[in-house]
Amino acid sequence: MAPDFSTLPLAPFVDDDKRRVDAESDGAGFYTSFAFAAGNGELTLGIDGHFATHDAVVTDPDVPPFFVTNFNDAQRDELGAFVEWSRPLAADWQLDLGLRYQDVSMDADVVDALPAQLADSGMFGPGTPPFAVKVLRDRFNDADREQNDGNVDWTINATRQINNEWRVGFGVARKTRSPSYIERYLWAPLEVNAGLGDFNNYVGQIDLDPEVSHQLEFSVGWQGDDAYLLPQVFYRRVDDFIQGTAATDPIVIAVSGNANGDPTPLMFANVDAELYGVDVAFGTELAGPWRTAGTASWVRGKRRDIGDNLYRIAPANVRLSLIHTRGDWNFGAELLAFARGDKLSRTIVLDEPRSSNSKTPGYGIINLFGQWQSEKGLGVSLGVENLFDRQYINHLSGFNRIMGSSVSVGDRVPGVGISFFGKVEYRW
Repeated sequence: MAPDFSTLPLAPFVDDDKRRVDAESDGAGFYTSFAFAAGNGELTLGIDGHFATHDAVVTDPDVPPFFVTNFNDAQRDELGAFVEWSRPLAADWQLDLGLRYQDVSMDADVVDALPAQLADSGMFGPGTPPFAVKVLRDRFNDADREQNDGNVDWTINATRQINNEWRVGFGVARKTRSPSYIERYLWAPLEVNAGLGDFNNYVGQIDLDPEVSHQLEFSVGWQGDDAYLLPQVFYRRVDDFIQGTAATDPIVIAVSGNANGDPTPLMFANVDAELYGVDVAFGTELAGPWRTAGTASWVRGKRRDIGDNLYRIAPANVRLSLIHTRGDWNFGAELLAFARGDKLSRTIVLDEPRSSNSKTPGYGIINLFGQWQSEKGLGVSLGVENLFDRQYINHLSGFNRIMGSSVSVGDRVPGVGISFFGKVEYRW
């Protein structure tokens, strides 16, 4: 069922509000690197790039004149160069260094929409929804849409092999990310949010700054004859983290509430954040052909500028496999378990009145898998996921917008039920 999210007395908004989006993107990329011996180690030099354009036009299949130019030749061109150097410092130390520079150039052409054109013609004056769309359009078209970022990344990693069983690792790094074309050039408040699925309308901000993350990591590894354990702790302090914040522009709020069904839209903005946690990999050999392998993870993500949680941070979880190996065959069972999800983002989830903002319960599912790999390169994989067809909610899933389905509008999309997979591959 098509939604009816607006009561405006205009043809595209009367009765159900069907929408069609014609989207097109073109991209090309390259990567090349050269490695050679240098300074008692290995030096790698490389360049890469990716160049893309994006267009999207929103229409109404029942009202042919209606259109909104969502993105018009939105460009994002990336060109980078990097150097990596790896060498032993001593008999038991290994040093890895990396430096990268990336130039990100972005631009977009002017946009338009039928409501704005109706205001241009004098049919609608100030204080009307079409005139508000006209204001947003003119504001975007008059802005300096060309943006350039010069991003610098670097990394320093050192590992020490203490003895045959123990090793330690230290890492420090800087990582940057420029805004996506959606985050910069979404000029009207729409559902477009690059897959966040959080039930909010968003509007972009042209002058967003790149995210800058400074990271620290420490790991300890133990490898015995029949078992291994590798815990790693990390901390990341992110300046100018890009996330939705409550829109305060009355024109954006009016257009979103009157025409697009969300009276509390969000705006992509730079905030301050931090993430920290621990990851653990482990395994052990059991009697005969049996062994176990697993991972455990706990991550905490918070805003630093206000007291709030980041969106889409998974709660503590563990993946544990029991594996049987016989000849060319591996088969086994896997438990995937998640704790309760109670660290919700107030800005994105709890303050959205139209969606379910309840905490997500913990769950566990069982998977079965098998693999046969021949020495001649032929391989076959089979598996069953969610063996007991457990009903659960993936903590990172979005919220349902579809009317007339078995999931209420505003509720989280449930996890996948029992499913089967198979794969045949040949490697040469």
